[in-house]
Amino acid sequence: MSDEPATKRQKVKLRFYGIAFPATLTKRAASELLDRIDDPVREQKYRAYRDELDANEGAAEDMNLRIDVWQSSLEMRDYRKVSRAKVKDILTFLDETTPGWDAGSFSPLFYDTLEARHPEVLKTATPRGQKQQSSAGCLVTLMALATLSISLLWVYLTRHI
Repeated sequence: MSDEPATKRQKVKLRFYGIAFPATLTKRAASELLDRIDDPVREQKYRAYRDELDANEGAAEDMNLRIDVWQSSLEMRDYRKVSRAKVKDILTFLDETTPGWDAGSFSPLFYDTLEARHPEVLKTATPRGQKQQSSAGCLVTLMALATLSISLLWVYLTRHI
């Protein structure tokens, strides 16, 4: 044992047994406190409690990973910044209403549900399926036409002069 800070697991077990400890508890001191416990019935209850904590922690890690993956996929699409809470809302909703919805690759159901439940994440208020009018698109079109016109004029002048 060392004089390093007590582990999270040691602190959880001490709290479960109702044993008070200082914030500066070391691994060695925590181990000594835990060695004094002699209650097989409560130890069995603690193991069940710890297993449940581990399962919940694993589920939370899984959800965090899923949130990261879906949030990064949104960066490649035309959405405003989408919070982790909104992504979690969509994942939880789809998991509850449509089990197995994400068994394949990136499901369009996620994006459709995001847009339906949180329309404010859309960069424009244009409903899905309708064309968006963009002044930037008009400008690009005008520049292309101007370039084409200049090219045609150049060809005409070089051949006829």
